[in-house]
Amino acid sequence: LEGQRLKGIGRFFAPTTCQLAFMSKAGPKLFITVVYSPQTRDDIQALAIFSTPKGWLPAWLKGKAMVYFHDQIIKQDQAMIKAQLENLQAFGGPKYKQGPMDFIKPAMMKLMNGETLVPDETQFSCWL
Repeated sequence: LEGQRLKGIGRFFAPTTCQLAFMSKAGPKLFITVVYSPQTRDDIQALAIFSTPKGWLPAWLKGKAMVYFHDQIIKQDQAMIKAQLENLQAFGGPKYKQGPMDFIKPAMMKLMNGETLVPDETQFSCWL
C-alpha cells in the first residue's frame, strides 16, 4: 500500500523506544514507534503507534488495514521473543554475537556502556 520504498530509517532510543520510518519518492509513507514497557522480570509489553500521511483513505480504514497486515508480523515477533526467553532461561545469557550486516549494534553497545557517539554514528539508515 505504500508504493515503492525509497528508504527506511531505524532509530533506537535506549533503553525502551524504537522508531521506524519508511520513505518513498513522494515523501514519508509510514512511521512506527514502539515503546517497550517491562511488566515483570520476564514479561515486556510493547506499545506501538503507526502514523501515515493524510490521504484519500479514511483513518478508520487505514487502522483496520494496519491491524490486518501487521497481525502476522506481531505473531511472528511474539513467537521469536518467547523462544529467546526460553533459551535464556535454559542456557543463561545473553550471549549475543555480531554479524557483518549488523549496522546498529556497535553504536547501541557504545550507548549502553555510557560512551558518546561521533556524529556519523547518530544517523542510522539503510536502503530497503
